[in-house]
Amino acid sequence: MYNDSEVHQQEEHQQPVQAQQQQQSKQVQQPKQTAQNYQQNVEDIPQGAEVITVEVCENCQEHAWCTQHDESKYHGIFLQVKAQLESHPEHKLYVLRNVNPQNLRQKIQPQRGAFEIKHNGVSIYSKIKSTLFPNPAVINERITKFFQDKKEGGDLTKYANSVEKKQQPPPKKRDMAAIYGTYYVAIQNEQQRLEELRQEEERKRIEREREEEERRIKQEEEEEAERIRRQEEEERQRQEQEELERQQKEQEEEDERRRKEEEEQRAQQAQYEQEQQQQEQQQHQQQEHQDQAHHESQHHDQHQQNHH
Repeated sequence: MYNDSEVHQQEEHQQPVQAQQQQQSKQVQQPKQTAQNYQQNVEDIPQGAEVITVEVCENCQEHAWCTQHDESKYHGIFLQVKAQLESHPEHKLYVLRNVNPQNLRQKIQPQRGAFEIKHNGVSIYSKIKSTLFPNPAVINERITKFFQDKKEGGDLTKYANSVEKKQQPPPKKRDMAAIYGTYYVAIQNEQQRLEELRQEEERKRIEREREEEERRIKQEEEEEAERIRRQEEEERQRQEQEELERQQKEQEEEDERRRKEEEEQRAQQAQYEQEQQQQEQQQHQQQEHQDQAHHESQHHDQHQQNHH
């Protein structure tokens, strides 16, 4: 157990315990919540579980004028104690906060500075009497002894005796045994945590490989579809090019045919015009011959008339 005013005095003895507490607090850390929003339900008590009630000081700001209580510290230690008790290796326990031990549905107003752990109203631990907070790392050892004495009919009043609480720590050998016992549990918990992390990493790796395989298959399908689309597009363009070339060839042939027809027409027209011109020349020459013959005939007749 540890005390706000005696931390430095007990530092040499509690250094291993504090290191273990830090390890334990990492393992049993609860989601962040305060005493004000802490919720619990009597209906959640597991069947066959022994109920442990914890009376914890709260609303510390209301008596801050006469104390230096840190409500977050009370609540944090409560969460650690609750986690330790509910994971007890031998007893099935369920922890309720600030309820009447005789009527679990009835809320109570906790005493100032209280951290009272009880079972069926019988005190297992009392901070009011001991002025010490409970040590979450070794609280289960105390619980085990309490239930053993209860089973054997032993004296249960000693667990709330302030004199007993203020005694010196147990012999070093016994303390080391408890520390090493908890240490081995911590090692097992750490190994289990690491194994869970390894399994989670393996699951994530398999999931990543599956996703990568799906992406690869999808990419191959898309590439194949793109390749087919390009082939179809190239084939369509090739056909269009062939059709265009065919049309161009037909157009060239048609142009050539028309050019030849036009040349033939021009040749025929030129020949016709030449023939017309020749006919006109022949007619002109004939007309000139006729005119000349007629003129000569008139001249001859006139010459004969003059002769007579």
